[in-house]
Amino acid sequence: MALIGAVILLSFLVSVLLLRGSVQRSRRGHLPLPPGPKGWPVLGNLLQVGPNFHQTLYNLSKIHGPILHLRLGSVDFIIVNSKAAAETMLRIDLKFSSRPRTSATYHVSYKQQDMVFTPYGPRWRMLRKLCAVHLFSNKAMEHLRPIREDEVTRLVQKLSRNSSSLVDLSKEIHACATNAISRVLVGRRVFEAGDKAQEFKGMIEELMILASSINIGDFIDVLRWFDLHGLVAKMKKFHQRFDNFLERLIEEHRAGLTETGSANGDMLSILIDLANSQGNGDVVALTDADIKPLLQNMFIAGTETSSNTVEFAIVELIRQPELLARAQQEMDAVVGRGRLVTEGDLHNLPFLQAVVKETFRCHPVAPLSLPAWSPRTSRSMAI
Repeated sequence: MALIGAVILLSFLVSVLLLRGSVQRSRRGHLPLPPGPKGWPVLGNLLQVGPNFHQTLYNLSKIHGPILHLRLGSVDFIIVNSKAAAETMLRIDLKFSSRPRTSATYHVSYKQQDMVFTPYGPRWRMLRKLCAVHLFSNKAMEHLRPIREDEVTRLVQKLSRNSSSLVDLSKEIHACATNAISRVLVGRRVFEAGDKAQEFKGMIEELMILASSINIGDFIDVLRWFDLHGLVAKMKKFHQRFDNFLERLIEEHRAGLTETGSANGDMLSILIDLANSQGNGDVVALTDADIKPLLQNMFIAGTETSSNTVEFAIVELIRQPELLARAQQEMDAVVGRGRLVTEGDLHNLPFLQAVVKETFRCHPVAPLSLPAWSPRTSRSMAI
């Protein structure tokens, strides 16, 4: 009986998938979609993707042109892979300024209420303004400079102490970047002694893994309800842990603000202070539901990206010793060997700036940008 039931269920699922595919093909028949490779029923082009998606897209663009169409399961993707098409997208960016929903963005990123994945609108503009003013403005960058320089100094001193032994440079650079961003955001270091720091470190690492996970149910709708690999359950469980952790941080910061009467200078203290000041003039309305996903965004965006870029720069200089020698000569001439390089020295180090820019060009922090999604049909890319 169990075997018969399984066969009936499988037959039902296949019928649903085929029916859904037929309906979607009839809808797509009215749209002027770009060229692309033919796909399989139900799966579409999923089997053609391969482990390196960006390389697959590059190879397909050489066959089908700079704008191509892929169907991954039941989801249609338009791939833009040329300067002209990218410039067109920038001119019509409001039409494609939202993000698609996935298991990770929904269950990990507060049901897409964070700055990265929330739909374009007043809430997104409010979150963006908070980051622009309190994290990325010239005033904020200057205010946070001592934290960045202190973490770099700690890194250099640690490398110097261990110069006679093997050092995992990748691990140390990652720790430096993570400590810097955590001090900026919540006023504490992640990679240091203490139970709270270790708990925090473990959750950040798990967050990075889950945020980059792919669920087959995101591409084949009918499978979304089954959670075949248990990934959604893991995401929900982690989200509850991370939310509880952020809740404790917020309560601790609120207690500190009550005692001192002023913000400590980290991002969380500033956000809580703004939330407490609601209703005064043009201060935006802010709640814990806004603060938590915003902090999560900053942790994801500010750790791996920074450390990977530094690591790639060092690798390239080691591979090309003549460039390393030139960079060292420039720093010896401008800074000398009696102190460390500071951010104030950078405008006098043009070759070092060129090294950084070339690293960005050769090794972007991600091979692909985040996918854009439009809630309405658009013919703007018919070029």
